[in-house]
Amino acid sequence: MKIGKRFLIAFLAALLMLGMVGCGHRELPADVTLKDLDSQMFSRQELMDAVQLLVDDWSPKEFGTLQSIQYLGDETSQKELDYCNQLPHKGADFTQCAVFRVQFHSPAQGAGTLNPDYDYHWTWTFARIGDKPWKIVSYGAA
Repeated sequence: MKIGKRFLIAFLAALLMLGMVGCGHRELPADVTLKDLDSQMFSRQELMDAVQLLVDDWSPKEFGTLQSIQYLGDETSQKELDYCNQLPHKGADFTQCAVFRVQFHSPAQGAGTLNPDYDYHWTWTFARIGDKPWKIVSYGAA
């Protein structure tokens, strides 16, 4: 019986470790279109870090099906930096901002405050201090 308990403990530990491998980031759905990720201010990887944060935060049950993510450009992002610093984020003095337009289709049922079965275009705004990780500072109707 001792061998059985040891085996069971080892097996459960291995399952737990395998389960943790996939934790962290969600994969960007293959049918989501990325647009205009060209920037003089940010590398493609920096913009993809913001996109990844959006994907990780995305709730299909709440928002529906993510369709496209478009970077609105350096000029728009630079203009929104003052706005980011006016938002109530404790002690934040953001130095960089990135703004995206996100297109999604709301769920047919259970869409909460969204119109059911409807296409939306919302703006998602990210900010950060220096090269620290991005934070979502606002999102909503464009």
